[in-house]
Amino acid sequence: EQAPRGAVRLHGERGGTATVFDVPKGPEWDARVQPRMAADLLQTYVEGRQKVEAGDVESGVALWDQLVRRVEPQTTPGLRSWLLLQISEAWFKGKQRDKARSALQTALTEARDPQTQVVLWEALGKSYKQASEMTRAEESLRSALEIGETAWGESLQIAGTLARLADVLRLQNRLDEAAKLHERALEIRERRAPDSLELANSLDQLSAVAWARGDLETM
Repeated sequence: EQAPRGAVRLHGERGGTATVFDVPKGPEWDARVQPRMAADLLQTYVEGRQKVEAGDVESGVALWDQLVRRVEPQTTPGLRSWLLLQISEAWFKGKQRDKARSALQTALTEARDPQTQVVLWEALGKSYKQASEMTRAEESLRSALEIGETAWGESLQIAGTLARLADVLRLQNRLDEAAKLHERALEIRERRAPDSLELANSLDQLSAVAWARGDLETM
């Protein structure tokens, strides 16, 4: 939420050592982070990550499946959903879309906080969009939007969800609906991050809708 608006200082750990991360102002972050976990769980997770990155997705996921069964939701809330998200991403890497979606759907049954729920619904929407299953992509993104708006009201994260949903509508040639959602996203970004790349992205997306309409005067 803060990244497009200004620099951020984060406190975390790297390799078990307390670390401060200074993140400059910019677009949405593409950093990978992981929740804190006990040493034995972390070792199994790292072993699974190494196998997945080496191309042995089946073995890596098998290790992560063990982790999911070992995690106690009461002591580490959210960790099971996070691990299932990693499993989903690994299956996508291995071109196993059905297994990837199954992992996401299982994660949704585990997720309790709105932030996790939104991330999972958006990931599911992205997977359906990539498979050209636009109706399901729309349903998933609308679920993410409803949860996010209930939890936070207006925010840059909501603007992002609006833009992604609008793009799915554009691909269905529902151009008027797409334009309205892109305009909502633009208004939020103008208020909350007026000199950001996200705002420029909204303008580009509206131009794409105008082009699809053949409305060259508004471009």
